[in-house]
Amino acid sequence: MVQLKEKEQKKTEPLKKGSKIVNEKRKMDDDEPNEEDQGPKEKKSKTEGEDGANPTKKERKKERKMKKLNTNFELVEKAKKMWEMLRRDDCTDDTRKTLCRNLFDSVQGKIKQLAFAHDTSRVIECLMKYGNEQQRTAIFNEIKDEIIAMSKSKYAKFVMIKMLMYGTKEQKKKIIEAFYGCYAHLRGDLRCVQ
Repeated sequence: MVQLKEKEQKKTEPLKKGSKIVNEKRKMDDDEPNEEDQGPKEKKSKTEGEDGANPTKKERKKERKMKKLNTNFELVEKAKKMWEMLRRDDCTDDTRKTLCRNLFDSVQGKIKQLAFAHDTSRVIECLMKYGNEQQRTAIFNEIKDEIIAMSKSKYAKFVMIKMLMYGTKEQKKKIIEAFYGCYAHLRGDLRCVQ
């Protein structure tokens, strides 16, 4: 019994600085350098090679987008930055008008392509919401031939919803007339809109 109490006391005694730590697997002396004395080790990222020449994850993502978007990559990046400022609540009216004008000038002529993508469809929606009457009319004129295709699209259908919300009476009438005779094709897609 006395031996058991001595062992328990040895286990609970705090280790003093400078004493030798004895472990079943290894012995460590204060004379030998340990991992803590060497300082922090540099961590290598999973994407970097030994020489650091491999691109990082962020760079690879940018390259994939550039390949996918080809000529529109710079336009998309610029439009998304303007959209981010435009949609904020603290944006003043003068700033909003300027941003709408600049955004419309940059995307004009490519609205059909941009409406079908996830991130850029939101840009077009915001432009419909905050743009003036002339900009909305120009957007409608550019996409009026693609109403049915846009209504079937996963992302462009939201642009069509904004058209119905913010368009003129004539524009709304033309959109609804485009649906005549196409209800059977749109039946599944219209459930998602409601």
